Amino acid sequence: MSGIKDFKENEQFLLQRFREIDPQEHRNIVAYYEENQDSIHLIPYPEQLSIHRSYITAIFELSDHSKYLSCCTDYIEKLFTGPTHKDSWREDLCDCLYKKAVSEYQCGQLDSADKTVDELLKLDPYYKGLHQLIVKIHLSRRIDILQGISAITIFTTIFAAVVIAVELFYIRPFASSLIIPAEWLRISLFSFSVVHFFVAHLILRLWMKKEADEKVRLARIRKQD
Repeated sequence: MSGIKDFKENEQFLLQRFREIDPQEHRNIVAYYEENQDSIHLIPYPEQLSIHRSYITAIFELSDHSKYLSCCTDYIEKLFTGPTHKDSWREDLCDCLYKKAVSEYQCGQLDSADKTVDELLKLDPYYKGLHQLIVKIHLSRRIDILQGISAITIFTTIFAAVVIAVELFYIRPFASSLIIPAEWLRISLFSFSVVHFFVAHLILRLWMKKEADEKVRLARIRKQD
């Protein structure tokens, strides 16, 4: 009987320590979980799941995305394999999948992020922030286009700088008749550089937004069927 009593006292002690931690003190939550990981699995499942959820949420809020990816899978497995004691498991799963997709995006795992987004779309195509995340992922997939835009901008800027140098050291001292054409060329190059950069980025973002709109729209249609 003393063994059962000691276990109950230890269980209550663990829970009390956890409840005393401010939910915003993410580092303290992480430290608590990692210090007591071997004992937490002994407490009742609902409290165990709540502590685990707080732990991975704290990791995400600390922007430790690679660590979140290594920890969230275990939590998802618990949602599916453990005894269900509450009705909000779907909400918890959606939240976990969204953070998983964000973490994969931040770690450059775009294929995995796409797959996780597809899973979340099946569960909740109306999830807050999901549309914006899809746009970001699609933009990152067009890195070649973004690099091309930047390359053209850099080239025209360098060309404009060369024109300025020629204007200062040759045209103004020795060919004053070419000053106005040189000024127009310089202004045109700088203007093109700036306008091209912002307009090209805007068009690309609108294109990616349209793709994201269509992806979300189709998911919502399938959800209604």
